[in-house]
Amino acid sequence: MSEATVQAALMAVLTGVVGEGSVLINDFETPQVSSIAMSPWLIIETGDDIEALNGEAWSDPQVIYHPYVTILSYRGGRTNTEHITAFQGARQQVIDAMRRADNVRSVTAVTPISPASEDAEDADPPSLVQRFVVEAVEYG
Repeated sequence: MSEATVQAALMAVLTGVVGEGSVLINDFETPQVSSIAMSPWLIIETGDDIEALNGEAWSDPQVIYHPYVTILSYRGGRTNTEHITAFQGARQQVIDAMRRADNVRSVTAVTPISPASEDAEDADPPSLVQRFVVEAVEYG
């Protein structure tokens, strides 16, 4: 297993939770485009932290990956209440799906649910976003 296979495993369990083509892997090179019509979006990113452990007496090595998964939702003509309710429902489905992925130890929100736009003061935000870190363990 590598971080790429961890990302692929997440993509496999998340496909079907959102619309076809709405799960993206952000390689920080490929331009990413998200449309209102295909919302919500899930963006899988390379994690900042990787731990490589030898284990006791070097007998049980493991590598722990921490990729990010971001949920992005556009209001798309819904009221603010409808949008937040739909976002929370999608968020729960995403968390449940990620927890089912092979070797996932935990899923933790690293940001609050917030507007994705630059204007955080918007009382009726056109988009919502939340980022999670997933802890996935590979045993040697």
